[in-house]
This record gives sequence, structure tokens and C-alpha cells, in this order.
Amino acid sequence: MLEAFRNALLTRGRIFISYCQSDQEVASQIAMALRNARFEVFLDKDDLPPGGDFISRIRNAIMRSDVVVFLLSAEALDNGRYVRSEIAATEGRWPSPLGHVLPVVARPFPFDKLPEYLSSLTILQPSGSLPAEVVDAIEAMQKWGRRSHRLLLAGLSFAVIVGFTFWQVAETLDRRELYAAHNIVLQEVRSNAEVVDDLQQNADTFFAAVAAVSESVRRPQIRILAGLFPVSNIDPNIDMAEQTNLYNERADWLAESGLLQNELEMQRAKAACDSIARVVSRTITTFSSLADLDGERYEVKTTFWLEHRTILVNAEDRNPDDLAQIYDSMTNVRRSYDRVAAASINYLDTMHRFCTSSTINRAGLSEVLAAERLSFHLLHTHMEELKNISEELVPSLTDP
Repeated sequence: MLEAFRNALLTRGRIFISYCQSDQEVASQIAMALRNARFEVFLDKDDLPPGGDFISRIRNAIMRSDVVVFLLSAEALDNGRYVRSEIAATEGRWPSPLGHVLPVVARPFPFDKLPEYLSSLTILQPSGSLPAEVVDAIEAMQKWGRRSHRLLLAGLSFAVIVGFTFWQVAETLDRRELYAAHNIVLQEVRSNAEVVDDLQQNADTFFAAVAAVSESVRRPQIRILAGLFPVSNIDPNIDMAEQTNLYNERADWLAESGLLQNELEMQRAKAACDSIARVVSRTITTFSSLADLDGERYEVKTTFWLEHRTILVNAEDRNPDDLAQIYDSMTNVRRSYDRVAAASINYLDTMHRFCTSSTINRAGLSEVLAAERLSFHLLHTHMEELKNISEELVPSLTDP
């Protein structure tokens, strides 16, 4: 997962290639050229597993893309072809295609078949290497987007100097510039959505490890450990305040059980603890790196949102409250994740100390039960929060 994340940081954007079956070879050549140029490419023959809802997967891929390349030919533009459906999905993604859609002539076709959505764009008619010219064209589109962003900021600075309000600026902005403001913020949202997804995967890893250790100390055949760690301690619906004296109850139970005088039970408990301690020792090292408690690897960014928030607040065709709520939620997810990661590591650390202690004492039992209780409570809360965030992100991935 970490390698995938590092690769994601290096990608220059997501490209969706739309083509008909007859143009599959040239589509594959373009995909290879784009990947060599560090673009992430969606090509249905490579990226769609068998089975499932083909149309939904295509639509979702378009929604996650930065640029859609249409390979045009007479066959591709026939009614009933998938390319037609992909054009409709792209129009839903970007009502204004400028800066996001690249039509390319794969084979000659009658221009009267060209859909209206693509007619406003300059169509790439390659004179040399088609894959190389597509890469060049996409890079040029990216430069245009950055230039539009700079022009937008310059226009805002001038407006402030002469005393215009941001509402007046938004009213007079060229639509392309307004779309640039929208799109750069939405791109940040999508980047943050990927971070949230990584945090979800990490939280799943933490939960799996914490649950495995928790199950290990509750094996019925290890009577001493199973008695010291009741299931109620990991129930997220139990009031944690009601469990604060649990360690005294369990310590009293052990003292009265006679198990401390049973040599076989003591040997079983020690062997189990030794095994758990070895596993936990290896896991803690991995988790310390994965947790990213300094916030450098999995960063939820707000830079572009803060830069463009005023424009979006005053744009008539966008409700910025939705984006503001999503940014707040994603920031809260990162804070929640930090608590989950720290609590999970603390639980494993305290379990290691408990299992390597020469004796079972109340202080060590109190510490490990409290750490376990907190980690399960936070993991449960975090999973619910991430589920809600995922649902909130769906409308945010649609441009105005």
C-alpha cells in the first residue's frame, strides 16, 4: 500500500481513453505513451475486471479522471456505441469540456457526425506519431489550466486594489476562469478523498491487528488470560465509564480461582503470552511507520480551498457549504485517524509489557484493559465516520 501511495504522489493526472474496438491497438499505444510520461491511464481492456456493472464502472472512472481522450472514427461515433455513452457521461462530468476533453482523429470520419459537445473544441489531427502528439496535447492542456489559475489570482488582486467586491469579480469572471477555480478546488477534494481512502485502509489494518491480539488473549483453552480479558471490554456499545473498575474485578477473580496454583494453567498462559509478545513486537515496528503521526505522509490539504473559497461562496451556480462541510469532515477524519493510530499502537505496546511482565499485577492489568477498551471504541467510531464521509464525497466529485 505504501508503494502504491508513493506512486500516486508521482502521477501527473488521470486520463480516461474512450475508443471503439477497432481502435484498440492505437488506444493501447497511447496508453503506454501516457504511462511512460507518468500519467495514470484508465483503459477498459486493462482496468475492468470481468463481471459486474460495466456501465457504472466506466462512469465512475470518468468521474475520477482529469482528462478524457476520445479516439474518433466513423465507427466510434455510430449510434449505440459505447463512445456515445461515454461522451454523455463526460458531459455530465464537465458541462464545459474546455481543458478536460481531448478529441483525437483515430481514423477519418464525416464531421457532421461529430457530437455537439465536442464541436466547440479543437480536434487533434496528428501529423506524426499519434501517441506522442496526444501526450504533448495533454501537457499543453495542463499548462493552460495553470495559466488560467494564475490569471484568476491576478484578476482577484486587481479587484481588491480598485475596491471591487468579490461578488462583482465572480459576476464578471470569464466562465473558463470560474471553471478553473471550481476544478482546482475539486481536484484538491479528490486528492483528499484518496488520502481518506488510504486512512481507511490503514484503519482496517490496525483493526485487524488489534482484533487478532484481542482474540489471542481470549482463547477459552487459556483459562487465565480468557478470564482476565472479558468480551465486554471490547464492546463499543458499552459505557466505558462502567468498565473502569474491571481490572479489580478480574484480579479478584484470578486470586479466588485457584488458577495461580495450577502449574499447567500457568505454563499455558506463559506460553501464550510469549507468543503474543513476539508477534506484537514485530507489529509495533510496522505500525509506527504506517501511523504517520507527524502528518507528513497522509495530508488532508486545504490550500486551494482557502485560496478560492471566496469566489465559490459568491458564485451563483455553486453551493460552497457542501464543499466546506466536506473539507471539515475530511480534516476531522485525519484527527480521528491520529487518535486511532496512537490508541492502537498504545494497546499493542501495553499488551507487550503485560505479556513480558514476570507477574500478573493490578497496575499492568488496569493499563492493558484501558488501552484495549479505548482502541476498540475509537476504531468503531472511526469506521462509522469514514463510512459517512464516503457518502458525502459522492456529490463532491461532480463539477458544476
